Amino acid sequence: MPNTAFLKTSLDLMYYSGATALLQGATTGLGAIFMLHHVFPGGGQQEGFVPNRVLEVDPGFLDAVIGMVKSLGYDLVSIDDAVERVIAGEHDRPFAVFTLDDGYRDNLVHARPVFGRHDCPFTVYVTTSMIDGTCELWWRGLEIA
Repeated sequence: MPNTAFLKTSLDLMYYSGATALLQGATTGLGAIFMLHHVFPGGGQQEGFVPNRVLEVDPGFLDAVIGMVKSLGYDLVSIDDAVERVIAGEHDRPFAVFTLDDGYRDNLVHARPVFGRHDCPFTVYVTTSMIDGTCELWWRGLEIA
C-alpha cells in the first residue's frame, strides 16, 4: 500500500520537524470521541483467525489512553455533555467521550472498572437484536471454527 507509506512518512515528517506544534491551533478540534467494542485482558492480541481483532483492546491499554487524555487537558464528558458543548460553541477546553458499541458483557466486567477508576463517563450502545436473541454473530462462528 504505497499510499499508507506516504501518509505515514508525511505524518512522521510533520511530527519530527515540529510542524505539528505550529499547526496545533488550526488543526485541533473541539474534542474526541473514542469508539470501542470489546475490552478484555489480551484484547487484540489473539493468535490465528480473529477478523475483529482491531475492535478489541486490553483494559490496561484503555487505562493508559484515559490517563493520557486526562494529562493532555481533555475533560472527560458524557456524549450528552459533548453535544451541549458543541451546540453552545464552548471552546475553552477540549473534551473526550468514550462509547462502547454492541453491549458485550466485557464492557461491564472489564471496561466499567477502568472508567470508574478515572471517574470517566461512558455510553454503551446496545444492539437490540442481541437482547432478543435474533442477532446472528456470523464472525464468531468463523473465529471458533
